[in-house]
Amino acid sequence: MSLSIKAVEWLWARLIATYGVRFMAQYEGVPVADVKTDWANRLARFHDRREAVLWALENLPDMPPNALGFARLCAQAPAPVVPALPEPPADPVRMRAELAKLAPVLAKRPPAADHRDWARRLLARVDAGERVAPACVRMAREALARGGVALGGA
Repeated sequence: MSLSIKAVEWLWARLIATYGVRFMAQYEGVPVADVKTDWANRLARFHDRREAVLWALENLPDMPPNALGFARLCAQAPAPVVPALPEPPADPVRMRAELAKLAPVLAKRPPAADHRDWARRLLARVDAGERVAPACVRMAREALARGGVALGGA
């Protein structure tokens, strides 16, 4: 579906009012009906996006655009804001039912990993009399003292 010729004529009236003879000079020697038909076809994708055409009219360049340039300008128009409905409140009964379905999955989940267990094992080896590099012992003690905060962490 193309833009109506009546809409193109309305648009041209605004462009002629803005640019004057500079707008019409670019079509000198070309049948005006053919040019308007071209405008209608090139702007067809905006037939239901009046706000894009109006935005383009408010943001015209210094030089008068042809049909291609005006269509590009219309395409740059911001997308219309579509109001969203408010999110419905959660149904507590349904939430409990859905969470109950997860109980078997959560029961099969392995226990949470103890990321400081390596430090405990290393210090147990030291206590058993094994020789361990002093730097490793220091890092193990720091890890247990800090509560497992990663190096470089706060």
